[in-house]
Amino acid sequence: MGANAEVMEVVQRTLLDVDYAAKVKASAIKAFLGGSSSPDFRDFMNLFATSPDQLKDMATVGAAACTCNSTTATTGSTPLCTTTTTTTSGS
Repeated sequence: MGANAEVMEVVQRTLLDVDYAAKVKASAIKAFLGGSSSPDFRDFMNLFATSPDQLKDMATVGAAACTCNSTTATTGSTPLCTTTTTTTSGS
């Protein structure tokens, strides 16, 4: 199973299983608060990885994507939320 299939599996399970959804939410909050180098972040990302190598690859994608020095931050959108894009001038 590839990463996309694993993500879809987690999404489906969170939609159908309230207890699992609560665990995913708690894990996501701990990961966010702990930062991308924390064990909590690794544990959260492990929900979406199918192997240790894939987990390692997932952990390095963000670092590579951030090397463009962009000053634009974009948030997502759901039926309950509004998309926000903020651009600042770099100095």
